[in-house]
Amino acid sequence: MVKISKLYLIIFVLFLISSLAAPLHAVKPRSSTHKTRGQFERGILHDTSILFKGIITLAPQKLKVLTSGDPYIWSIVSDSKDNIYIGTGNDGIVYQVTAKGDTGIFFDSEELEIFALAIDSRDNLYAATSPNGQVYKIAPDGSCTVFFNPEDKYIWAMVFDAQNNLYVATGLSARIYKVTTDGASSTVLQSEQSHIRCLYYLNNTLYAGSSGNGYVYRLNPGAKPVVLFDTQMQEVDEIVVAANGDVYAAAFGEAEADIQARKAKKQKSEGESQGDEESVSEEALGEHSIILENIAQLAQTPTSLFIIEKNGYSRDLWRGADERIQSLALHQDGDILLGTGDDGKLYKINADGDASLLLQLYESQITTITPAKNGQYYLGSSNLGNVYLVKPESVSSASFESETIDAGLPSAWGALTWEGQKNDGQLDFYTRSGNTEKPEQSWNPWVKVVGEGNALQIASPPSRFIQWRCELKSGKTNPLLEMVTISYMQNNLPPAISDIIVHRPGDYYENSEPDQKEKGLAYPQNPPKAEYKQGYRSIDWLFEDPNFDGVLFDLFYKNTTQKSWKALTRQLAGSYYTWDSRQMADGEYLIKIIGNDSATNPADLALTGEKICDKFIIDNSGPVITGLQVKAGKFLFRVEDKWNVVKNVYYSIDAGDWKAIFPVDNMCDTKLESFELSVTQTSECEIAVKAEDAIENITVIHYHYKQ
Repeated sequence: MVKISKLYLIIFVLFLISSLAAPLHAVKPRSSTHKTRGQFERGILHDTSILFKGIITLAPQKLKVLTSGDPYIWSIVSDSKDNIYIGTGNDGIVYQVTAKGDTGIFFDSEELEIFALAIDSRDNLYAATSPNGQVYKIAPDGSCTVFFNPEDKYIWAMVFDAQNNLYVATGLSARIYKVTTDGASSTVLQSEQSHIRCLYYLNNTLYAGSSGNGYVYRLNPGAKPVVLFDTQMQEVDEIVVAANGDVYAAAFGEAEADIQARKAKKQKSEGESQGDEESVSEEALGEHSIILENIAQLAQTPTSLFIIEKNGYSRDLWRGADERIQSLALHQDGDILLGTGDDGKLYKINADGDASLLLQLYESQITTITPAKNGQYYLGSSNLGNVYLVKPESVSSASFESETIDAGLPSAWGALTWEGQKNDGQLDFYTRSGNTEKPEQSWNPWVKVVGEGNALQIASPPSRFIQWRCELKSGKTNPLLEMVTISYMQNNLPPAISDIIVHRPGDYYENSEPDQKEKGLAYPQNPPKAEYKQGYRSIDWLFEDPNFDGVLFDLFYKNTTQKSWKALTRQLAGSYYTWDSRQMADGEYLIKIIGNDSATNPADLALTGEKICDKFIIDNSGPVITGLQVKAGKFLFRVEDKWNVVKNVYYSIDAGDWKAIFPVDNMCDTKLESFELSVTQTSECEIAVKAEDAIENITVIHYHYKQ
């Protein structure tokens, strides 16, 4: 088949422009429906939640309690007086927000990051700094001392046990230290991995997650540390343990073995010398730059939430395709709270893996989640570094904006139908439309969709794109929105025939229309394998209907010397056609193909598109042999064809074998050729001449030769 021509693209654009002023519509309405969580998540949430069954409702209330001005919020803890402490980067500051809401800097370290905070039973704050990690002990009055210096580059996590022993997780050495209340330390785990990234303590058991290979460790007092689960991924950076003993672990990235194999393959392909010249050491880059770069790179890798049940069975509970798990926490009902980047989403996931999107922040990442009293919890965000208090009570009003819906062509809008429950709340719908994929100032403004019941009439002007918005208001029971369908009818545009191919003389295709006379043809056909039949001609063509209507074709022909068109075939539900051209006189011809969409549109709304092929020749007559004469013992003649080059000429004497003869210029390459044949017979003979043109039309004449 032939590629769609540039001319067709130009014509198609003109069709689109002209259709704005021509409100014709295809018969069948189309629709776009949103009813799943995945479909709703492509929209914009303004204080709305999307439950795992695909239901939109009012989100929990969130109150911003700190605007830090720092890029990262890494850790949040609270003391017995409901003061909260926030560890940040890249200036290594700990902020305090008191129970009364007063905010200030509580500790300003000389290092860059505060990745971990912990509070002991006396409300002393412990802040772990990186790089060149140290643990500072800061009393409630603000006095500060260095409590523990492990001489490790990074301190990633800290947690207290029931006896006020502090466990400290580090990297690049990948150790867990136990530090007693008097500052004495011992190593309880020396891992072969690169980092110990997270810790969780429950019921006299310590859990840890590593980086390099993403292992989940379990440490019980007096027992050897064991790997509870190998995630087969690069890093476990968050762990929480439910009251029933189920362990939840967030992991991401390729396993270390896969990374090393990929690096080795890359170095081999680049060559050792080039690799040495281009390599840059960690020391040259600086440890702090490396760690932030790794965080950015790992944010693009696959991520999973695993559940390791108390019976030892492990499974993948949730996977993020385009977002990475940044934080985990237990909800008061036993479900898991999961914060992600780079879209700042907070999910609530049950043990069956059902995920509800509770809320979405304007910031990029939810980097930490800290439970508070009365079912509340704190969210720490990064890019920008802010802190929110989330309450179990829902907001009183909210809205949801759908993704942009593309009708494919300029369209008239029909009904907005919805399913759900207002309860004693309120659901109001609005739409806006425009002709750019991304809404901008050129779009028509939001217009309320009005009507009775669940079917409302859209008032937005015809266009190609549309958005819908739902405004939710609470009553005693929150409203629920389960499904929204937008109906529309495209402006009917004519079919466009882009290319017509006239095949060689003799190419024969069996005409076989698909069984769709009533529906027409939606896409071009591939002609079957050709065979040769003398006198037959074939054409096929490419076409497209912008509305994907079924198309029927009328074919007309005429000689270029004539004015009127004659029908070759009508209402053809196919895109190729073969006919016996011997029914036509020799000459130059044109074929006009008219496509119409009447199969799927009423007669008064059906449209047509047409195209005329390049002129071609029908030649079913053999060459003309003229000028036969005998002169000086030679037989002279000429062969002429009106339409095609003379291809071959043969002669036979007295019914002998055919023998080729070349023209006087020794080459058959024009429509007129002259020939001379020397005859050696001394008396008389019968000479036969056979002439063949370029398309194998043949003429034979006989001549009685006499000296």
